[in-house]
Amino acid sequence: MAPLPTDSDLIATDEIDDQERSSPVSKRPRATRASKRKIVAVQASQSMAARVKVLETMLQNMQLTSTEQQKTMNEQSARISELENIILKLKTPSICEGFPPISSNATLNRRTVANPCALYSEIAKKNPKVAAVSRRLALATDLMTINHKSNTAVIENLVDSKEGSQGSCDKLFITKFCSDSSLPIPTEVFRVPRKNESSNPCPTKVRFSSQSDRDAFLRGFITSWSGYTHRQIGARPVRARRDMTREELDVLYAIRKEVYEANSKAGMIKYAVHDLNIVQLKSPRALPTASPPSSALGNSSKSCA
Repeated sequence: MAPLPTDSDLIATDEIDDQERSSPVSKRPRATRASKRKIVAVQASQSMAARVKVLETMLQNMQLTSTEQQKTMNEQSARISELENIILKLKTPSICEGFPPISSNATLNRRTVANPCALYSEIAKKNPKVAAVSRRLALATDLMTINHKSNTAVIENLVDSKEGSQGSCDKLFITKFCSDSSLPIPTEVFRVPRKNESSNPCPTKVRFSSQSDRDAFLRGFITSWSGYTHRQIGARPVRARRDMTREELDVLYAIRKEVYEANSKAGMIKYAVHDLNIVQLKSPRALPTASPPSSALGNSSKSCA
């Protein structure tokens, strides 16, 4: 059996414990833990600042993206409005501002179509494809007609001798006019057949190899013709237009009638017809005075000499 510690041994042990507790070595773990806490706090603060900076950068990028998207949306909205205006202009007749509306008595003599018989109407009711195919066929026919006329111009009021040699004389004269005026040379020139006896000259059709040549001819015709010393002068002014369908001609004649009446009422040439549009002139001109028919190299005998 081990001997029990004496009183002196117990006192020595207590002194050793007191020294260890009062020694700075025993306090190091607390300082170390505090230092570690401080380091962790600093690191957490730095991490939070970095995260805030990242979030700020993301917010700035999102704001820039939002601004760019808004700009794109505004541009697209403006483009849509522009296209809507173009479509609206294509759907409605282009009448210049201030021009009176076409009166109700200016009826358009459109091509009459025979009413379908009762049997056809009954079949169309039973089979909707019949009417749909008929409409597509009519549309295709109109498109083919327009395409066929796309290379052709029409000269109105060109002096007409009403002789059999008029066609060859027209071709010689117009070819020379185009050559002298640096305009495209036509591939074919012919008069529209006369349907009845009339003092008005028959329209002259001028066909070109392409639509671009036809358009160039029409753009340069008025200026070249007014300055051409050998131009033919008749009772009516000579003018050129594109070749039109029957329906387009009905609209053209109705518009011309309204423009003529408006100019007569104003006592001056205030409005002009451009294709199927009405244009208000910036500088109105005086009404022309009637002049007797004459021609400078205008008669067929002279132009064919």
